[in-house]
Amino acid sequence: MGKPNWSDSKLLIVTRIVIAPMMVAGTALGYFVPAPGIYLILAFDIVFAGAFAPLTFGLFWKKANMPAAIASLLVGSALRLYFFFTMPEEWAGLDTMIPPVVSFILFIAVALATQSKYPGKARHDVRDYVPPEEDVIAGEDLKHFKGGDEGMPGGQNSNTSDPDEDIESKNAM
Repeated sequence: MGKPNWSDSKLLIVTRIVIAPMMVAGTALGYFVPAPGIYLILAFDIVFAGAFAPLTFGLFWKKANMPAAIASLLVGSALRLYFFFTMPEEWAGLDTMIPPVVSFILFIAVALATQSKYPGKARHDVRDYVPPEEDVIAGEDLKHFKGGDEGMPGGQNSNTSDPDEDIESKNAM
């Protein structure tokens, strides 16, 4: 986005500052409403509502991008937390099922709206490659895989078949 990444020390300081109010809020909630089983379910639901769409689309949709993942994660998680406190008891279950659907819809909308500035990353389509059983047993399941025009980053050079020979050729450069 044009801004430099945070250094590790700055990220650590921000994390330490943010963790204190989160710990106080969690302790207060647990003290005033003691229901650890419900909080365990809520924690799972928040992760499910926020992270399921970005993980699924990030793996299987070539137009998935960073703004869509961030928006989907934040809105899905926040909506599930909001429903925990506001949804009537008669509608139990909907508070778990509505946020992931909203998160999926939001992910698609944001990804399509931001394609010009944040195009999806080129993938190597490993998910489409099914190696022969002999290669899997031998531990060489990606030996014959070539993804797109450039091959796997950090993988073997396509001109060599011996991994040691490839490492030696890289060290010679």
